[in-house]
Amino acid sequence: MQDDLISNIRISNLSFRYDDSSDNIFNNLNLNLDSIWKLGLVGRNGRGKTTFLNLLRGKLDGLVRLRLD
Repeated sequence: MQDDLISNIRISNLSFRYDDSSDNIFNNLNLNLDSIWKLGLVGRNGRGKTTFLNLLRGKLDGLVRLRLD
């Protein structure tokens, strides 16, 4: 079904840290992706790539405002 496809992902003010004693991994991250874009996450080990994906999938509780159009 073509109507079920997501055409835009918008993230507003994403902030996350694992506990109160740690620094933020993400601090007010904003992202807007149209369906024609591809996103690649690259970086060294322990820099937040998997954490970012887990937040998007709802696997972690963070201050996330996610809009899917």
